[in-house]
Amino acid sequence: MSDSLTADIDLLVHDPLMRDRITVATMNKIAYDVFRAGQPQPTILTGAEERAVWRTVARGLGLPFSESFLSEEWRQVILAQEILAEAGYQKARRVGRGRPLGPRQRAQVWAAWQQFDRELRASGRWTHEMICIEAARLLERAPQRPYRHVVIDEAQDLSPVQWRFLRAAVEPGADDFFKRRADLYEAVSLVIEDFAAAL
Repeated sequence: MSDSLTADIDLLVHDPLMRDRITVATMNKIAYDVFRAGQPQPTILTGAEERAVWRTVARGLGLPFSESFLSEEWRQVILAQEILAEAGYQKARRVGRGRPLGPRQRAQVWAAWQQFDRELRASGRWTHEMICIEAARLLERAPQRPYRHVVIDEAQDLSPVQWRFLRAAVEPGADDFFKRRADLYEAVSLVIEDFAAAL
């Protein structure tokens, strides 16, 4: 998909200097590139590998939750709300999660997430979400943001973690974010360093 958008941009922008200021890439690719500028090359878990880690954690702690439940609770509640401590998770809203959790169950989920995080850090492995979070941290500490504007395709598919990464990558200002609707399969980010020049 990003190859198709790149070809379209090549047809529209003929000035080589202007074209060099336009980046077309998936969200994960942009975050990965930022991450690699400040960290060694990461080992990124596949979906199957991540599920296996969650399964091992759940069994090791004797928890009554599936790996799918733990993975989605982590993504949709803990990461989405930037929860950093168990006390915050105990009070967090879990809209759309279906299964209600009491205080004891929330403590179990938090323990599972902590163990999942420890296991990944000990083995030097990352998920795409963890790459986005670390890349956002690196950008927030940088003296200057790498982009002035961003055009987002399939914006409704971006997670809160990805939105926070984009916010860290783009200098706040007028017209810094543009969202385009299209029936595309994969979320692709068209990042434009100087949108005014690109027009």
